Amino acid sequence: MRLGLVPIALLLFATTACPQKQEQRTYVTHADGNVPLIPTSHSELPQLLGIRISWYHGSTKKLVMLRLDNVSGKNINVYNLSIRLKFTDGSTDPFCADGRSCFPGEHMEVFALVGINGMEPRSFVAGTSRDDMLYQGDQEVSDVEAVPDMIVYTDDTAEVKNERAFKQIVAMRKGDVMAMQKVNQVIKQVLADPTVESPISATRTELTGLVLAGVGRQHIPEEPEGNEEMGFRNAITNLSNAPQAAKFSKQSEPEYLTKYVEEQDARIAAMAPHCEVKRLD
Repeated sequence: MRLGLVPIALLLFATTACPQKQEQRTYVTHADGNVPLIPTSHSELPQLLGIRISWYHGSTKKLVMLRLDNVSGKNINVYNLSIRLKFTDGSTDPFCADGRSCFPGEHMEVFALVGINGMEPRSFVAGTSRDDMLYQGDQEVSDVEAVPDMIVYTDDTAEVKNERAFKQIVAMRKGDVMAMQKVNQVIKQVLADPTVESPISATRTELTGLVLAGVGRQHIPEEPEGNEEMGFRNAITNLSNAPQAAKFSKQSEPEYLTKYVEEQDARIAAMAPHCEVKRLD
């Protein structure tokens, strides 16, 4: 799951002075040698050494890709990058006026904690590289500043230079678990009501009410409660085809929902330990 925008009209947070651009060097680190990789500009932003970043243009200068190398020696579950782009006309994104402080944009990549159908979850494996699309827009890019400032490893340890990003990922994990627990609670309450004719429909109605109850409220990404709504919406989507799925599997609606709760309980048990992340700094 990628948290960030393309083009990067990105999330704007902690201020820092805009660094001066340094001369670029191109080099090649892959076998075919067709794409020149460009080191990112020197940055005064706090950064971590576990991910090495370079960039290159795609088919045009209006398309920019990041090349990330995991040199940490550990598998990575989450990383956050602080980013600035410079365009050929001299403008930047986010906008930085000469001599003034400006906000870096951010790009967060999150891998699933739990695999699907018994498969191992994916991660950014130690010693491997990956390419992320950073920008595709109307302007030509001449320079990129990108630094890793928060890394969470698959062993639930973390290196942190960006406090806000770290608080957000912990809140996301806790919010996911809290949402699943509340969904299970709703299902159990529905199943306990003998007057309900369609438990699946009733469950979706109750979950929709939880979503609507949050409309207009301020959702703070760094708090677990601010990350519950997505879990409710996912459950509503998952249950949209549940009546047909129950018929196909020759289950009654109560049987289908009971199985759904069992699977959610197993997922909660697998995810809950990851809500406690140990900082290495």
